[in-house]
Amino acid sequence: MITDKGKSLIASYLVSTFNESNVGSGGNASSPSQTELDVPLLSSNVSAVGVKSAENTVQWKITVQGSESSITGRTLREISLEDSSGNLLLRIPFDAIGPFSTSEEVEFFIEVEVE
Repeated sequence: MITDKGKSLIASYLVSTFNESNVGSGGNASSPSQTELDVPLLSSNVSAVGVKSAENTVQWKITVQGSESSITGRTLREISLEDSSGNLLLRIPFDAIGPFSTSEEVEFFIEVEVE
């Protein structure tokens, strides 16, 4: 069993370490050993803003602009949360959204609870 203090420390580590994200048009693979998105679209990761919403819960907000030329006209099917070295904390496939125009943006909200 992880103590309450341990859960809080792990949540703090997640906030301070995993602050980048990418989106992709793949989404078919579901293996936990996967180290990257199936079909990453962004040439450089976008900021993932994480905050502890409770002692053991972290919420991230990720905003991807349609003006990012690599998603214009594309359909998104997956998102990742990564550290600055590209190590994935998680990869989430989802039902396709898009295609996007240059004037649109999409926001993702991810919540992780340490138990």
